[in-house]
Amino acid sequence: MIDQLPIALSILGCIFLLVSPEMINAIAGLWAWGLLIAVVVVLFIFRTPVGQLVSSVVKLLENIVTRSEDADIAFKAGQVEVAVKASSQIVAVAPEQAPPPADSETPVEAAISSNTTQNLVSQMFDAVRKRSADEIDAIYKKMKETETDPEKRIQHEALYWYSRFEVGDKSAITSLEELAKRESSADPFVWLGFCYEAVSDFRRAGETYESGLQKLTDPKQRGILLTYAATAYTNIGQADKAATLLTRELSVQTDRATLSGLYKALANVYKEANKTHLYLLAVEKAIESDPNNVDLLFDAAYALNESRFRALSLLHYQSILAFQPDNAGILNNIGVLYQALSMPIRSVAAYKKAMEFGNTLASANAAYLLMNAGFKNEAQKILDEAKLATDVHPNVGGAMSALSEKTVKEEEQRETVLDSGLKQQEFLRTCAHEFFDSENVYGFEGVWILSGGYEVTSSRTDRQLEMTWEVGKKKRRLIGQISGSAALVSYEEMQYGQISGTELMFSEISSGYAVVSESVMEIMLYGSDGSPSFWRLDRQTKVETQL
Repeated sequence: MIDQLPIALSILGCIFLLVSPEMINAIAGLWAWGLLIAVVVVLFIFRTPVGQLVSSVVKLLENIVTRSEDADIAFKAGQVEVAVKASSQIVAVAPEQAPPPADSETPVEAAISSNTTQNLVSQMFDAVRKRSADEIDAIYKKMKETETDPEKRIQHEALYWYSRFEVGDKSAITSLEELAKRESSADPFVWLGFCYEAVSDFRRAGETYESGLQKLTDPKQRGILLTYAATAYTNIGQADKAATLLTRELSVQTDRATLSGLYKALANVYKEANKTHLYLLAVEKAIESDPNNVDLLFDAAYALNESRFRALSLLHYQSILAFQPDNAGILNNIGVLYQALSMPIRSVAAYKKAMEFGNTLASANAAYLLMNAGFKNEAQKILDEAKLATDVHPNVGGAMSALSEKTVKEEEQRETVLDSGLKQQEFLRTCAHEFFDSENVYGFEGVWILSGGYEVTSSRTDRQLEMTWEVGKKKRRLIGQISGSAALVSYEEMQYGQISGTELMFSEISSGYAVVSESVMEIMLYGSDGSPSFWRLDRQTKVETQL
């Protein structure tokens, strides 16, 4: 910068030498313009050092402003800004600040107080998902400040300890156990049960839920907690214990929604235990209480088809279509059922409708079928084109007639299947009522007359049923397990040696259900193909039941 000074003075000297006195007088009134020109020249010559000087000044000013802003943020700590602007700069700029008062909010608490419209319980679950112990503590502090109801304060404390458990607090489960012992609310037991389930201790979870039941009288809450307990016991293979819990509650519950939930839970217990006949009873009662529950209908329809109870399965799939007529998956499954029921024309029609809604599985299923398996429209098109030929083969007319007859026959067959499904459904619901929650106790014991005039002797030992008779000197029997005025039964026939004719053993032919009233016993049995048969027995003599 000093090196450039002589150059600048030389330029100014030349300017004054070239200007005459007259010219100076002429421009005397324009001194301001002269000064401006001189400044411009100097700035041009010294542009680099001046720029550096300006940059230094700007940075200095920025630092001053930043420090001023940070001091303001630090001053506002505990009110609004901290959750957004807190940074290491705050600590560096104001290290001399006094610690906040003991009752002031932490930055996390400040963030919660700035969002008072959000439900605190929802915020707690969000904090668990983020695994933020600090947020959990801050939210619980806010809960205690805003809630005065003693019952809700217990609920919040139970939720708090569960949340702490979820983020790794080893002492949280002990605190929950102590809370459960100390308080009369069921909430600590619920959250404690969740903790046990989280570590796969399903036995203790089930026992904890059961203990919580003693604190509850509300039917809906009892139903929910019973479902938790039953699920926990089912997870460790104790299906019988789970079923006993649920059926005991069924006998005292009257709330429709609660009954539906209990039957759903019972159906799930039997499904997991592969007890198909008991599953059928429970799921039909659940559907009876909740008839437009599409998920429940689907589970039942799918399980029934897997067990070859196709008429009932079709009935439930048709019910789903009443609520969801464009459900491509259901249309495909109906196509599968029609195919299994030997109704190829209806099967293809269902597949095609499913294909229209983009179900590619239906496309694959339809692709496996040939014309003789039910491609009605394609067959009709071929026959219509054949009619227009000059020389029509006599078989064309016969084929057209056969196609029409087959279409009518399948419609009749469909109606028969659905009627059978309705009959089975009605029987199952009656049987389920008598099996699970009826106070009726009609004895199975005594002598009964089976259609055809066969005399049947029936006896029981505890809950075990045995009914015996002969058909053409060949022994038959029905054995089963009684509950109330219903029973799960198996029909067996004695096997004989082909040469000697000696008795070998009883062999199961079919299984199903029996329901008894004052004078009539009705039995529904399912064969190996899933087709039902219905028996009726009339009471001839009665033996008093010893309970």
